[in-house]
Amino acid sequence: TELDKKFNASAISNYYTKAQADSAISGKVDEFKSTYSETILPTDKDTSRANTWSRIVYSKKAPYISDSVVPDYSYLVNYKKHSEDYFAEGRTMTVSVNNSINYYRTVITVSSAKVIDLGNLTGDDAHAVYVDNVKVHSASSYSTNPCSFSVTAGEHIIDIIVNNGGGNAGFSSTKTLSSQVDSMYAVKLIYKDTE
Repeated sequence: TELDKKFNASAISNYYTKAQADSAISGKVDEFKSTYSETILPTDKDTSRANTWSRIVYSKKAPYISDSVVPDYSYLVNYKKHSEDYFAEGRTMTVSVNNSINYYRTVITVSSAKVIDLGNLTGDDAHAVYVDNVKVHSASSYSTNPCSFSVTAGEHIIDIIVNNGGGNAGFSSTKTLSSQVDSMYAVKLIYKDTE
């Protein structure tokens, strides 16, 4: 029939090779993995843990990445969760997990728009700072650099993600986050699975 001919012509003109389809699917999967922290990392603040960071650690296994790779949210699906814990502000470079991606997360509230200035931020090793899932600072090695970013009035999730090779893991800053905001709380850690 005429309809069958149109259908067959449409199917032929819209045909993709397996390589083309695999490439398109892979690209969309990578795009999705790099942006969906809200579905994996907890977001509810724990009001019993003021001026505190939550840390969720993922072990780096195959595919192994160098400690000079700036981390993002894609490793939430590439690696297995190792542990979770809380750290008071200023004590975020005390416990190491070799070959790991460390997600430090806190929820802040500010009553008006402002610039947050962490002074000199030291990350061990490669690290990145995200405000509401948007990268605002990064470094590809253990380094100390000035770090500041703008926030609007309201509540924001701050993530500092650290890619650790060995030894110490984490970050420190010369200016505290809590001294510049109306409130700062760790997120509730609800998964206590360990590797």
